[in-house]
Amino acid sequence: MVGGNEIKRTKEYKYLGIWLDDKGCEKTKHERIARANQWVGRLGSVARCRANKYEVVRGLWKGVAVPSIMYGLETMVWSRKELDRLEVTQNKAGRIALGANRYVAVEAIRGDMGWSTFRERIAKAGLRYRARLQRMDDSKWASKVWDWNMYGKWMKDSVKVERWTGELGMFVTGVMRHGSMAVCKKEINRRVEEKGKEEWLRGMSEKSTLEWYRRKDQPRYERFL
Repeated sequence: MVGGNEIKRTKEYKYLGIWLDDKGCEKTKHERIARANQWVGRLGSVARCRANKYEVVRGLWKGVAVPSIMYGLETMVWSRKELDRLEVTQNKAGRIALGANRYVAVEAIRGDMGWSTFRERIAKAGLRYRARLQRMDDSKWASKVWDWNMYGKWMKDSVKVERWTGELGMFVTGVMRHGSMAVCKKEINRRVEEKGKEEWLRGMSEKSTLEWYRRKDQPRYERFL
């Protein structure tokens, strides 16, 4: 009952682009993974007709594809296997842009494309959304649902993300509660990016084929003339 009116039962419901059913958001996750693969196919077709594949593919992937894939993902719990499927599609897009074959290390692909992993993007978005929830008016539905399911899977996953970022812990939790949203967003982005860079460097150190490439200090956009 909402406002004295009975809500009709339905097998599934779509709200702001997110499908909800008795399995949670599984349908939406499958749709977004499929959408990522569709974008790789489109970029492959576009790249064949362009002299500068790097600029075109990088621009379309980062500016159009990623936002369409990422919309609302911070409200879901993603398994490592599901995130890996998104990472594979992004690496395929990077290989198209660079003209790299399947033997080129993913650290080199990411290093020259200069983009974040989906794990980093979802970690940032999830923590920022949690900060919003903690400050949200109690009358809002999102706040009510979060309060009702405070110890559910999503919150447990958010805590895991904090632990993954290392020193983030209670410091950023405090920023979430007491600092401004601008400060909170900046701190979350900085800490997640640091962790992403740390994992990228560790990945390179474990591959002998990237010995020369290790001179690069961080993933960044390159100008290939």
